[in-house]
Amino acid sequence: MTCLLFAASWCPLSSKFIHKLTDFYDEINLEDKVLEIILVSRDRNKDDFDSFYNLMPWLSLPYGDSRVKKLIDAHDIKGIP
Repeated sequence: MTCLLFAASWCPLSSKFIHKLTDFYDEINLEDKVLEIILVSRDRNKDDFDSFYNLMPWLSLPYGDSRVKKLIDAHDIKGIP
């Protein structure tokens, strides 16, 4: 299963959630990889993105990737969280 995670370092709820999600991700994938997460970052600059993403064990779209806007539009994302 693959999940998209819309998050940003500037959002306090995103930061708190990442720690819980990391624990869940590690636990569920302990024996077999059954879950992949892809970060769709709403960070405002590359340094913030890099610092935030370094906390995560999963995949991410690169900072500034044009697919971010397409995914936000496709999933009707209005804000973070």
